Amino acid sequence: MPFPKETSIFGFTMADIRGTGKPEMITLDSIDNRVRIFSEDGKVQWKSTDRFGGTNNSYDTKKKWDPAYKPTDAVAMRVYIPARILARDLNGEGIPQVIINKNEFGTGNTFRRLRSYEKGEIYNLIWEEDSLTTNWKTREIKGYIADYQIGDADNDGNAELVVAVVAPAADEGILSRKSKSNLYFYKLF
Repeated sequence: MPFPKETSIFGFTMADIRGTGKPEMITLDSIDNRVRIFSEDGKVQWKSTDRFGGTNNSYDTKKKWDPAYKPTDAVAMRVYIPARILARDLNGEGIPQVIINKNEFGTGNTFRRLRSYEKGEIYNLIWEEDSLTTNWKTREIKGYIADYQIGDADNDGNAELVVAVVAPAADEGILSRKSKSNLYFYKLF
């Protein structure tokens, strides 16, 4: 498929979110975590002002950051893998909505190799007029949203939002290595 050069298989989905009969490519920009929507011909149709996604999943490349005094001191460039983007028709209207996380930095954008998230939310975004807007969002979740999915978690025939969260221990800070994992289940009405 003729995707733009910088397209990653992570932080990517295709869906007809505008109801035009043609799928748009929805991606998370790997540099600034903004949602971008591309048309079939690869042109940017819309870009968010808010930052979404954000994960701690990364890998180091062979490319190095700024040269150091000694080449052996140069630090490998770290690439962060964007979060997943889900597109689901949750209200039965035939047009999918975008479901995406929004982790908020505890460290800010200051450090290139370190990311720590203190809280996050899951957003349901819909296309209205000429942009994606918030349809609903979860309450603020303390900790790092590691992943999420929509499915029938309790076998009652109805889909739920399942969110995996890594939260620091109650008496520790956000940079602590002590943490606990939680699963949150949200009913979708």
